[in-house]
Amino acid sequence: MRYLVAIVAVLLLVVGCGGSSAVPSSLQLERVEWRAVSIAGVPPLPKNVPTMTLNNGLISGSAGCNHYSGAARIEAGRLVVDQLAMTAMACLDNRANTLEMQFANILSSKPLIGSRGGMLVLQGKGGEVVFTSNQAPTPTD
Repeated sequence: MRYLVAIVAVLLLVVGCGGSSAVPSSLQLERVEWRAVSIAGVPPLPKNVPTMTLNNGLISGSAGCNHYSGAARIEAGRLVVDQLAMTAMACLDNRANTLEMQFANILSSKPLIGSRGGMLVLQGKGGEVVFTSNQAPTPTD
């Protein structure tokens, strides 16, 4: 899985397209564990569900089989992840490996942040990741 870490590092160097969209105000992004319900239109395997938590400029979670962490910020409605580090364990299932790589690619591509039906959507190169959370968003005035 060293190749996955190398691919993620290279993807961090790719410059994403600029965007002017704002982050949906109905979503509380920080201090909430978001769980992927689809990656590029495909549901994750029940034992390999990617997660994402943002907290004070840091991102962390599971990519499905491996854990990741790094620095993160929101710029012009996009999630910008810097210095992404990931463990290098192989998934036992090839489908899980493929979905994990797609998840890492999308996360590293400065995805546009959006919402759909109360779910968080990160739309980037290679498709989108749709997340759900059990936590209700904090009301905004």
